[in-house]
Amino acid sequence: MGFVEQSTKLIDSDPKKYRFHWQHGEYKFNNIYLVHWFEQEFNCFVQFVDKKIDLVKQELSKILFIDEDVDYDLLHLQRLRDNNKKLALCFSGGYDSTYLFKKAVDNNIYFDKIVSCTVDSFDLPHSTEMKYNVMPWLEDYPDAFGEFFARAVPLEEFADSVKDPNYIFTDGCYNMPKFAVNQWLNFPVEEDFTYIRGETNGNIIYKNKKWYVTALNKNFSHCSFMPLSQFWVDPENMVSFIRNALRTRKHIIENYEISDSETFQMFRPSNEELFDVLGFTELYTPGIQGPKHAVTKIETPQGHIRGQKDLQFFELLIKYREDILFDILRGIKHFNTICNVSLDNQSNVIHNSGKFPWLIDLDTLELCHQCDVFK
Repeated sequence: MGFVEQSTKLIDSDPKKYRFHWQHGEYKFNNIYLVHWFEQEFNCFVQFVDKKIDLVKQELSKILFIDEDVDYDLLHLQRLRDNNKKLALCFSGGYDSTYLFKKAVDNNIYFDKIVSCTVDSFDLPHSTEMKYNVMPWLEDYPDAFGEFFARAVPLEEFADSVKDPNYIFTDGCYNMPKFAVNQWLNFPVEEDFTYIRGETNGNIIYKNKKWYVTALNKNFSHCSFMPLSQFWVDPENMVSFIRNALRTRKHIIENYEISDSETFQMFRPSNEELFDVLGFTELYTPGIQGPKHAVTKIETPQGHIRGQKDLQFFELLIKYREDILFDILRGIKHFNTICNVSLDNQSNVIHNSGKFPWLIDLDTLELCHQCDVFK
């Protein structure tokens, strides 16, 4: 219970951070492995919650009509600029952050800082997005921002963080399995900044002939400890979140097979697939992103285990630091032993780890809880 109490204290320490977390009674969690242990130990369900759920409800109630001619993302980006003394963009080089950078450039919205993060070296495959997308954009538009700060996390720092097998219960971790490094964990946060992350355009769920949009817990794994604008799930930008979900639903209905079986269907079309649907900005080197966004449909209990970056990180460790790979796997084995997870049911533990802070009915805009929809 020591880790649970530490996690609770951490989340309570700053109301501006850890907007999304898990909670059961007075206990709060920022680690999905700790959640799984707690649920098994006390035979309970730990809810994934949103500190701003009342604001989300309030903003949803204001949506009477969505005007396709209004650029809601631009309005929100300008709102963030006007309401924050210092504004930084977390620029990964993916479609979401590239879209926001280009939107700002085209409308003279200035960032005080651009921040990026990677592992060990900018020349490794793990850093292709930064090397081939982030840097060309910044070189072409040097007047769009004040400072660029990129941190390459030394492998030695990551090695220190996984030496204790209990590491798997301590670091902020929103996604199973915990293979790849969270390079943002020791990022030097400046408290007078608000950091924009382009997360998330939501997951579409079809169940009992109803359509919902939600935010899956694994989409918030990196920067919950920072003062954040999580752009498309900011309460003030719910109208854009819903508009994008409606556009995505239309695309799904036209291109996917919809089942009326008792199980639910979850859809997350790739950003490449939604390029025209959501109006993304072309990357400098689009081809490097393909495998990373390979998941297009998840039908329970199947799901996505790991992406391209996890595999690249594994290859990096096999080549240079097998000792780190050993410690990572030892931590996972430690979790399996404590929680009585066998190789036979490990896949089910991973695939069933997804939780939602809320679901929004796309036809009524009613906000529902996970327990109510999945009775």
